[in-house]
Amino acid sequence: MGQPVQGQVLTLSFPKVEHGVFIKCDVHAWMSAYVHVLDHPFHAVTGEDGTFEIKGLPPGEYELTVWHAYRRFAPDKERKKVVVKAGKTTMAGFTYSLTKN
Repeated sequence: MGQPVQGQVLTLSFPKVEHGVFIKCDVHAWMSAYVHVLDHPFHAVTGEDGTFEIKGLPPGEYELTVWHAYRRFAPDKERKKVVVKAGKTTMAGFTYSLTKN
């Protein structure tokens, strides 16, 4: 969907949960993005050092998942169970390796 007029706004709606929807510009190869549609507000993007923080998560048991835009990097596990306790910091780590593909 083109946006030939500067400042033009395009509004899209995603009706279901989806991960890693790739959006790109057919004119400018460097213009691309990935969209993740979630059914909850709890997510994070890592900093340059690889750390992340998810704030406001209520106490409980959760499954933490990770995703990398470059599929040449694969995590040791894509999912880990974590237990969040009130007033405590919960640590979770993932290790990535370069794949052969």
